[in-house]
Amino acid sequence: MRFSLTTLLWLFALLASALVAFDGWGLLAAAAVAVFWVCLHRNPSGTATGCVWVAIGAFIMLLLLPAVNESRSYSRTGHCMNNIRQVGLALEYYDTQHGALPPASMQNHAGLPLHSWRSLVLHNIERADLFDALRWEEPWDSANNKQAASSPVDLYTCPSHSTYSTQPETNYFVVTGPGTLWPPEGPRSLSDIRDGAENTVMLIEGDTAIPWAKPADLTVTEAVALLTSPDNPPAVAGHVSDPGYFYLPATVRHVVMADGRVLGIECPISRELAIALLTVDGGEEVDFNEINRHVEPRLDWRRCGGLAFFVLASLAPALSPTRRWLKGELAHALRGGTG
Repeated sequence: MRFSLTTLLWLFALLASALVAFDGWGLLAAAAVAVFWVCLHRNPSGTATGCVWVAIGAFIMLLLLPAVNESRSYSRTGHCMNNIRQVGLALEYYDTQHGALPPASMQNHAGLPLHSWRSLVLHNIERADLFDALRWEEPWDSANNKQAASSPVDLYTCPSHSTYSTQPETNYFVVTGPGTLWPPEGPRSLSDIRDGAENTVMLIEGDTAIPWAKPADLTVTEAVALLTSPDNPPAVAGHVSDPGYFYLPATVRHVVMADGRVLGIECPISRELAIALLTVDGGEEVDFNEINRHVEPRLDWRRCGGLAFFVLASLAPALSPTRRWLKGELAHALRGGTG
């Protein structure tokens, strides 16, 4: 079976555009188009009609698969948003009760870390059983605290993250360091925020899963790196939002603002905006227009162009005189294959 250079160029264009438009599924799409034209030449009635319907069905399935996956993703994202919102409310309630937020790390008289703020707010997330089981004068991972600390707390985890498991881990962190709600001298009260509670991050989700009882969180440097990292690096993967076939997927990370709102921030953002969000009294202005611009779906021009070129390449054999030369090429190739 031999083909001319023109036919080979058509097949190459068809395959290349299919791969751009459909990724790995492009092999199947290109094969379906090629088989369709072969069937049309051999039997212009029944077989060709069947091939048309098979090709249409396969094409529809390819377009619907991202929508099905996105529906599942939205369900997990909604679960995560509810979890982090409830943890944020627990922090607010603690602040109301005690006049300040809980310490990021509860320490003994020698300055050794014993327990996390996540242990201190267990009462506020309806896990008083774990709160009462902990021995507060001992480290979180002592023999006497092992059973309580090894119990999973569903509200502290996000099922959308790659580290999600049934282990006693957390994806939610406070930000510590100078200028934050948790500076070195101790936690502040929400009423101490000068930049506005609506402009200040109180809680952030991260992909570095640690035991929820461990007194470990993010420094302001680590949090800035988390928000300013390039799209979709494996180490900081958040929620991958795929709004549709013709749009670019985006990595979105949830934060709880000090006024209780949950925001989805598409990463990366500028370093200046990240610092403004994470500090409480720096006097920076938070540009929410930048955040809103990030979360707007963006067209994937590469895929759109690939699809348009694939459609043109698929229809090219139907155009005269293209159809005449391709019909002749196919007839010649078929004769060579049977001769």
